[in-house]
Amino acid sequence: MKVTLDARKMDEKAAAHAYLKKQLTMPDYYGNNLDALYDCLTEMDETEIVLTHFVSGSGYAKRILRVFLDASRNNPLLTLTVQEDEDAPSGEKNAEPVSAFPAWDAVNQIYS
Repeated sequence: MKVTLDARKMDEKAAAHAYLKKQLTMPDYYGNNLDALYDCLTEMDETEIVLTHFVSGSGYAKRILRVFLDASRNNPLLTLTVQEDEDAPSGEKNAEPVSAFPAWDAVNQIYS
């Protein structure tokens, strides 16, 4: 399954989890928090997540991305690609699969 997620819809915690629950077809018992997100992601069958418009993402979107990164390291059936805003300056654009560079480099890049 391939799922495209828009980081602009993940700026606020409650709205982000409602959006993720719908887009990722989370179970009814999904707890609407980052721990529950991690648990569901690590249990998913083959899934490719494409996160778009990441430059526009808020701090909460960055927290969600970190969960995606952690889960993808622990679930070999989960892949993650991050695409930044098309309007971002050319030096800031990225559309590479996260697995194309070491995960810790990606986390450091996000939080720097």
